[in-house]
Amino acid sequence: MADHLLQRSALLAQFEEHLAKASYRSRVIERYLTVANQFLQYLGKRHVLIDAVQPSHVTRYVSCELRRFVRRRGHRPASIDHWRRSHVGAIHRLLRWANGRWPPIASARSPYEAFSQALCAEYAGWLNETSWVNLPRWKRA
Repeated sequence: MADHLLQRSALLAQFEEHLAKASYRSRVIERYLTVANQFLQYLGKRHVLIDAVQPSHVTRYVSCELRRFVRRRGHRPASIDHWRRSHVGAIHRLLRWANGRWPPIASARSPYEAFSQALCAEYAGWLNETSWVNLPRWKRA
C-alpha cells in the first residue's frame, strides 16, 4: 500500500512539473492535481493501472464524483457542464501526458479496420514530419 502511495505521489509530482513547464496557471495546476489525485485513488481501489484506463473508467469516475457532490452538498452543481469539464479536462490531460495519447485507439475488429488504422497513423506521422503543413497557404504553391 505504501508503495502504491509513493508511486502516485511521484506521478503527481511529475505531472505538476509537466503542467508548470507547459505554462499552466497555478490555480489550474492545483485543480488538475486535486482531480488527478482523486482519479488515481479511484483507479487504485479498482486495481486499474493508468495505462489500462478506458473511457468507461472516466465516465464511471465522473458519475461517482457527481453522486458524492450531491451527497455532501445536498444539490447538483449550478452548472453541471462546467463541473463535468473541470473534472474531465484534468483527467484527459493526465492521461494524454501519462499514456502519450487519449483516448486510446480501439483495437481493430477486422483486417480492413487494422489496415485503415495503420494507414491513418502513417499519414498522421507524415503530416507531422512535413514542413509544408505548417506553412501559410500562400507559400504552399
